[in-house]
Amino acid sequence: MAVAAFIAVMVETIIIQQRCVDAVKRMNHEKTASVYDVKFQRKWMDSCDESEQRQMGQAAFKAYRAAVNTCLWLWAALIVLH
Repeated sequence: MAVAAFIAVMVETIIIQQRCVDAVKRMNHEKTASVYDVKFQRKWMDSCDESEQRQMGQAAFKAYRAAVNTCLWLWAALIVLH
């Protein structure tokens, strides 16, 4: 039962990602990457201009900082609760 639910969630995630990528590709015709391609991230980054790459870098750094801060606070809370 759990395996079937996991597979269903994975299929749903891939379909949602494909629809999002297709929507962006309809707006920007220079984008040519496919979600099913093994080198999707590299092809997508190559089709982006400098400002889009900079925005992705800033978003990635913010996500990294949020994850680090969350882990730090969870670690501290677990130490105190221990």
